[in-house]
Amino acid sequence: SSQKALIVDINNLFLSSTFLPDGSPLYESLNLCKENNINRVEIGSNHCFENNYVYLGNYHFDFLVHNYFPIPKDSFVINIASVSKIIRTKSINHLKSAIDFCDTIGAKLFTFHPGFITDPHGSNLSNVNYDFRWNENQLAEANYTKAKSLMFNALDDLIKYATSKTVKIAIETEGSVTNKDHLLMQRPEEYEAFLDKYSPNEIGINLNIGHLNLASNAFNFKKENFINLIQDYIVAMELSHNDSIEDQHLPLHPDGWYWPLICDVRFKNVYKILEFRNSTIFSITFSLIIIGIISSIFFKRILWGVLAVIPLTSAVIINFGFMGYFGIELSHITAILSSIIIGVGVDFAIHYVAQFRRLSRTVSPEDLSQEVVDDVGYAIILDAGSNMGFGALLFSAFLPVKYIGGLMVFAMVSTSLGTLTVLAALTELLKKRLIEKGK
Repeated sequence: SSQKALIVDINNLFLSSTFLPDGSPLYESLNLCKENNINRVEIGSNHCFENNYVYLGNYHFDFLVHNYFPIPKDSFVINIASVSKIIRTKSINHLKSAIDFCDTIGAKLFTFHPGFITDPHGSNLSNVNYDFRWNENQLAEANYTKAKSLMFNALDDLIKYATSKTVKIAIETEGSVTNKDHLLMQRPEEYEAFLDKYSPNEIGINLNIGHLNLASNAFNFKKENFINLIQDYIVAMELSHNDSIEDQHLPLHPDGWYWPLICDVRFKNVYKILEFRNSTIFSITFSLIIIGIISSIFFKRILWGVLAVIPLTSAVIINFGFMGYFGIELSHITAILSSIIIGVGVDFAIHYVAQFRRLSRTVSPEDLSQEVVDDVGYAIILDAGSNMGFGALLFSAFLPVKYIGGLMVFAMVSTSLGTLTVLAALTELLKKRLIEKGK
């Protein structure tokens, strides 16, 4: 709490607008910020194209701008170090347009990626990792020295242009474990050359602590030494949590390694940017769709797949509503609850559907639902009761774990009763169609 209070006290805490799903218009993020009295925003790169941004005048915000914004009409990945002259020129021109945009809206800082050794093929489609997608075949022809030289040439051009517009610019530190061979500006020695070439007045560094965590893991260097090396150039920090393997953009962890860095007095006046991505709804929806597809294949009918996920959907909605009602925070710990609910709760629905299909061959339609509930009801309740063992977590001293304990107990009740009420009612209403197709 004292660490978080310190961040707020210095009035340099910004929220990245990328917290909404990809393709959302910028004004949706800004409206939510306004409703929650957040008036310092980093305009991020995951929004949709809009013809103009005149409406920004309606928001009395302090703005930072990042990399790909304003979003171009024709999507592409910015790479100022690309060996392709077309991509490189297009990237530099886009960043100059972004600098013009920053000048127009009075943005305090414009940050961008320093380029890549190979050209990415778009954003990663997985919400587990927000890295780009890469073509490994390009590595055979990759030339690190040439890419680095092209990057510095581009930086020379951009620094000159930004200076003419009096716009402060900074490059973002990079980092990846699985795709480290595609990236520039990950290792300390790369920054030594950068520091020798430029002064802090010409260009700064946006320290992405998530990328730093990945880079230090990939190249086995100490984070503290790297931070000390670039300390005079740090003008912003992108804040997110990851597992040291994937670029997950998760909310900050209470026990994260980065709190001493964030609260370091040397960086008191550095912009701190919360950059979390909203992957929860996508992940839940994707999981439910996959379960529905597998159930449809197994039971040889789409309707059964749809019915199998209905109790799960109800349980997830009820549990998150329960969390909101009791003021339980949605963190990266409590967010995994939906996965647990889906993984455990699907058993009840599948058990019910399988028994319904089996008994429909021998039991009359009038008695079918009663027979199914009598047959599987006790087993489902017993199964849910056995999973109540999660209730022991209620006695944990760690508050998020205590929340999971209570929510799991509630989840077992909601999924089991959902199966025996909602699913049972639907199969009763649809039994004519189900029996006709199921025999």
